[in-house]
Amino acid sequence: MKKPIVFKVSEYKSIELYLCRFLNYRSYFDIGLGWSRHTDHAGFYLYLSLFSFSLSFDLYDIRHWNMILNHWEPLPESEEKSEEEYKAEEWPIGI
Repeated sequence: MKKPIVFKVSEYKSIELYLCRFLNYRSYFDIGLGWSRHTDHAGFYLYLSLFSFSLSFDLYDIRHWNMILNHWEPLPESEEKSEEEYKAEEWPIGI
């Protein structure tokens, strides 16, 4: 899978699913789980890896965080993308 699958779930929240294969990965099993706040694209993520296959799930905010003013920056009209525009972007194979 070359591109992530992106679903817009609210005005500022999106879900991204990504499956990939690493040819030179040297781990049998790996898992990552986290939650970020007050940062760009903050949200929840889950990462699972089995042999050379990797699956990631992200529920994140599409906005950027302004650390000086301590609030979300508004999106300019030109940066707001539809789900079709996200799907049309080219994404790398690996993470």
